[in-house]
Amino acid sequence: MLLRRWDEIRAIVFDVDGTLVQLGMDNAIYARIVSDMIEYAMRIGVPPELIPDEPMIASLWRTILSWSWRHRRDHVLTIMRRLNSIIRRGELLWAERARPIDRTLALLRKLKAEGVKAAVFTFGSYQATIKKLARAGIHPSFFKAIVTREFVLFRVKPDPYHLAVTLRLLEVKPEDAVVIGDSDVDRFSAEALGCKYLNVNSILGY
Repeated sequence: MLLRRWDEIRAIVFDVDGTLVQLGMDNAIYARIVSDMIEYAMRIGVPPELIPDEPMIASLWRTILSWSWRHRRDHVLTIMRRLNSIIRRGELLWAERARPIDRTLALLRKLKAEGVKAAVFTFGSYQATIKKLARAGIHPSFFKAIVTREFVLFRVKPDPYHLAVTLRLLEVKPEDAVVIGDSDVDRFSAEALGCKYLNVNSILGY
């Protein structure tokens, strides 16, 4: 069991998509969001050469807001809200199809019962994240912190800042926390700060 192996752990930080819930993403909706984000980026003056060759929602979010922070700082919150609105439309549809990952949820509940603090850090929007958690049967109060993209602007994971903000809200040091996720993005975030990391697939037998 996790706590027998790392008995000094004070907090667990979970990714959401692929870790606590499985999403039913739609490729056509995803492509439309990417297209709308690029169109908006061009409209506000982002140079076309900054758009990634194989654009994804997360990379476009980082690129557009990073450029805005440098060149249109007075409008960065307005730009962030508009981008958030574009992405959230699809996210809320995907959240409707979210399915809980029962074994991970069982681990979460056991850790909470043993007094370990829990948090999530996710690229997802706050509204969509709450909806996904509801689909998994988890009330937001289960977590001491829910840190979504709106709270960190362009410094979303894999930027370690995203996880650092989460740990600050938990009031724990990196060495006292474990990150549980399903991707290299989660692993990099954890290792960059000195947290222990577990891939969710390694705990599915618990």
